[in-house]
Amino acid sequence: MELKEAKCIAERCTHYGMCKIDFLATGICPSGVKSKYVSYYPQGRMEIVNALADGIIPVTERLVDIARTCTLCGICDKQCYFLMELRPMKVMEALKEYIESYLRENKPIEKVEEDQVLRDLRKVVGYEWATNDPAILVAYSRDTSPMWPRRMPKYIVMPQSTQEVIETIRIANKYKVPFVPRGTGQNYWGLALGEGIIIDLGRMKKIDIDHENWTATVQAGVTAFDLQKEAANYGMMANVAEPAACVCANTLQPMFSTFAYSFGFAGETVADAEIVTFDGKLFRLNGKDTPNLFNFSRPLLASFLLLLE
Repeated sequence: MELKEAKCIAERCTHYGMCKIDFLATGICPSGVKSKYVSYYPQGRMEIVNALADGIIPVTERLVDIARTCTLCGICDKQCYFLMELRPMKVMEALKEYIESYLRENKPIEKVEEDQVLRDLRKVVGYEWATNDPAILVAYSRDTSPMWPRRMPKYIVMPQSTQEVIETIRIANKYKVPFVPRGTGQNYWGLALGEGIIIDLGRMKKIDIDHENWTATVQAGVTAFDLQKEAANYGMMANVAEPAACVCANTLQPMFSTFAYSFGFAGETVADAEIVTFDGKLFRLNGKDTPNLFNFSRPLLASFLLLLE
């Protein structure tokens, strides 16, 4: 299958990240589990085929690795056909065929240069977990909402701890590079897209359940499926979000909505959280010196009331 034909399948990927969780108990893409970046999962390879077909990205050494590490095991076909009646295996095969043909013809492989920002980021998270390779960047550049055009970031960083998140934000501020945190990455308002640093939280996966006190402590990259699976070991359930959605983002979001409490969802949720500010400082929601997240400006309120009159 040619890339243009494969694109007809690839462009229908919803980017919900269901290929990153084992919801059918058939396994997860081996290369995705090992390499973590979205580009190594079926979702990312679908976006790579989209971009190659449209001439958006060059062939790099990383792209060759992404294509070759796909084992054509067929796990993605089971998952994606169950949900969307798509056959991503055809896309995976087309990508491998394209890359092998490209190499046989001795076409150029673009070398991606490391700059100072990337060097500093790699000092924080490790060499492997920060990159500016287009084959990685492109998987973070598009949302499925038609309202938001593709936005190619400059760097992807995958921290594993709160301190690494803090240091990453400090580097972003030092070089005046905008940054965006990213969980699953699907957001109808384009909030997971950015043209600077994308902080992919996919390596922050720790879960600690205190079943006696009915609490769970999770890192920001833990999905609802991850938490449900862990809670099941204690005969418990966690009603937090759809399977591939991140727990922290979906727990905190209803907290800022009076509608959520009025209509019952999250009405019994009690949450504490560590939050990193835009200037790289850390606070907890229940801390004595925590900023008032519900605060408003009185002059702004007065203007609003005046407008209503």
